[in-house]
Amino acid sequence: MPVTNHAGLMCPKFNGRLELLAGPPKVGDSFYQVSPKPHPIDSAALKLEASSAHLAQCFNFANQGWVLNMVNNYRARVGSPPVQYNWQLERMANDHSVYQYNANTMTHYDPAGDLGTRMTRMGINWQAIGENVAFNYPDEGSVMDGWLRSPGHERNIRNPSFTQMGVARVGNYWTQVFMRTF
Repeated sequence: MPVTNHAGLMCPKFNGRLELLAGPPKVGDSFYQVSPKPHPIDSAALKLEASSAHLAQCFNFANQGWVLNMVNNYRARVGSPPVQYNWQLERMANDHSVYQYNANTMTHYDPAGDLGTRMTRMGINWQAIGENVAFNYPDEGSVMDGWLRSPGHERNIRNPSFTQMGVARVGNYWTQVFMRTF
């Protein structure tokens, strides 16, 4: 199977089509009424030619739509404006989760530095940033519950100056990145 370098790892190159049986909630009138419980995904529907352990090092398994829904639901309850999903921030979150997974440690730092240094090196012109990391939460609902019970993490989630968010899960390592640009 062909491989590609992703965050310093040799990962399987998937050239086919991958369809999940469930997706993120639809944005609309019922946006804030969607349950934060993710839909189960039939793992038999995912047929890739690589071990799940190796895939966990290479791909973001977070359901971004559910996390975005839970973040914006909470922000609405506390009077903060909604954030929009940013795929560039997801890439940063995924790369950091890959690093944490490979280093087997939860941290806000990696060899490229802290979040601000990493964002600047990627050419992102940011005004305000925040990062939440977590380890060993089995799903989106439980990691959000953990972050909301932690004052510093909750402060990032509610921060009204943030306008964009990205999130990733690699193995049991979660990274959530918030930003406001100039």
